[in-house]
Amino acid sequence: MPTGGGKSLIYQLPAAMSQNLTIVISPLIALIQDQLAALSKFGVDSATLNSEMPPGEKKNVMKKLTNKKLKIILVTPEFFARSKNFMNKLPKLHHESCINLFVIDEVHCCSQWGHDFRPDYQTLSLIKTQFSGVPLLGLTATATVDVLVDIQKMLDLTDPVIITSPYNRPNLYYKVVHKPDNVQDAQTLVYNFIKNDFANATGIIYAATSNECDQLTTFLRKKNIKAVPYYANMSSEAKNKVHKKWFTGIYKVIVATIAFGMGIDKSDVRFVIHFSLPKSLESLYQETGRAGRNGLKAHCILMYNLFDWLKAYAYTQNTKEENSITQILKYCTDIQTCRRKLISEYFDDTWRALDCLKMCDHCSEPKEDFITYDVQPCLATILKILNQLRNMDESVTLNKLFGSWFRTCPKKLALPEEPKPKFSKEQAQFIISFFILNNCLSVKRGYSLMSTFAIIYSRLGKEPNLPIYMKYDGVLKGVQCADSRNELKTINLSGSSSTVIKRESDESSIKNKKQKLH
Repeated sequence: MPTGGGKSLIYQLPAAMSQNLTIVISPLIALIQDQLAALSKFGVDSATLNSEMPPGEKKNVMKKLTNKKLKIILVTPEFFARSKNFMNKLPKLHHESCINLFVIDEVHCCSQWGHDFRPDYQTLSLIKTQFSGVPLLGLTATATVDVLVDIQKMLDLTDPVIITSPYNRPNLYYKVVHKPDNVQDAQTLVYNFIKNDFANATGIIYAATSNECDQLTTFLRKKNIKAVPYYANMSSEAKNKVHKKWFTGIYKVIVATIAFGMGIDKSDVRFVIHFSLPKSLESLYQETGRAGRNGLKAHCILMYNLFDWLKAYAYTQNTKEENSITQILKYCTDIQTCRRKLISEYFDDTWRALDCLKMCDHCSEPKEDFITYDVQPCLATILKILNQLRNMDESVTLNKLFGSWFRTCPKKLALPEEPKPKFSKEQAQFIISFFILNNCLSVKRGYSLMSTFAIIYSRLGKEPNLPIYMKYDGVLKGVQCADSRNELKTINLSGSSSTVIKRESDESSIKNKKQKLH
C-alpha cells in the first residue's frame, strides 16, 4: 500500500480485538516508538524490546510477555535474531496457542533486490518453520516484482496471497528542477522554494551526506529558516531530541540523510525536497511519501544535476545498484511523460491517465513544441576529447570533459580545432545524459587514493557518421534541427549496457496474482 495508506491498521486492529499476542518485527527503534505512542492512545497493551533499553526495563517487559499481559510486542530484526532470552520465550507461547500473528513491517528489507536490505531480516525465514500454523503478514510501500519474488523465497513462503492497492498518491505534486553546479546557488534555490512556496510550513530536505546536511542547515538558519540536521552518526539522544522538536513544530525543516526514514508519520509535511539524488525510484517513492499524509496537497521536488548523478553512480556496488540509479537518470531527463506514469510503470502498477490530474510538472504545464536535433556532431566532438584524454593517460571525469569542451581547461587538454558550444552547460548535461541512456557513452566506477569518481567512455569504438536524433523542449544554439521530411536513419540506440536478471515464471505468477487481487 502507498506510504500513509494505513498499513499499520491492518495488524493493530485485529490485535486490539484479540486475546493473544501479535509479534511485530520493525526496522527502526524510532518507528517502534511512534507505533507505541499511537497504540497507547487507544489503550492497547503494547511494548518493545530492543538493545538500547535498560536491563530493568527489559526484565519488566519479559515478565509481561511471560504472563500474557501484552497484545502487541515490537522488536527490531537484530533483536529478534540475536536475543536468546526472547527467542526462548516464544516456543512456549506458541505451544499454548498464544501467538496470534507475526508481522514483518517494511518487508522489502528482506530482499537483496530491495533498496533498504538488512542482513538480519534473512533470519526471519525461521518463523514459518518454528511457528507452524501462525499467520505471517508482510507490509511494504515499495516492492517491485523482483523484490516480491525474493521475499517469497527468502521467507520460505508457499503460494502466499499478495494484495496490492494502487501506488498513486493523488495529493502529491511531483517536480524535477535542474540543480545549479555551484553549491551556494543550489542552497539559494532551496531557500527560495521555502520562502516563496512553503513559508512556515513543515518539510523534509534529503541530502547525500552529513556534511551536506550541516552546510545546508547552516545556510538556511542564516536565512531565518527553522532547520535542523539529522543523520546516522548523531547520538541516539540527539536524534530523539530532533525528532520530538520537529514533531512538535519547534523545528520546521529537517535536513537529513536517508537515516531519517521509514515510517515517519507526521501528517502536515507540506514538502519533500531531494537536494541530492535518491538511489532508486523505490527510494524516491518512499521518501516523497512522507509528505501530505493528511490528504492535503504537498510538493515533492527533485533537484537533478549530472555531476550528482555521476557521483551517485560512482558509489554503486553492483549491477543492481547501477540499474537503479540509471532509472533515476531516465526519470530526471524525461521531458514529457507524466511523473506518476513513470513511477507506476516501474512498480508494474496499472496506470490510469486520471491518476495525475495535473499533479506533476509535465501534466500541469504540458509542452507541445518539441524540437528534434541532430546531436551527432556533439557526440563526435566528445569522442575526440575522450580519445585525446585517453592518449594523455587522463581519467575522463565530467569536469575534464566539460573543461575541454567549453575551453575552461589547461591548454594541453583543449582541442583548438573544435568550436566552443553555443549552448549552456546545463543543456550539455542533458545531451550527455541522452548519450549515456542510449548507449553512445557509458560510465564505470573509478578509484584513486583520495576519492571515488565516475569515468566516461565511448561504447561505439569509432566516431558515428549517421545522424543521432534527440528531442528537446527548448532551443539548442549551434545545433542543427532535424528535417522531419527526411527518413530518420540513425545508429542503433536501443538496449541496455547493464545485465538484468530475469526470472520469468516467478514474475509472471506474481503479476497474475497482483492483477487478481488489486
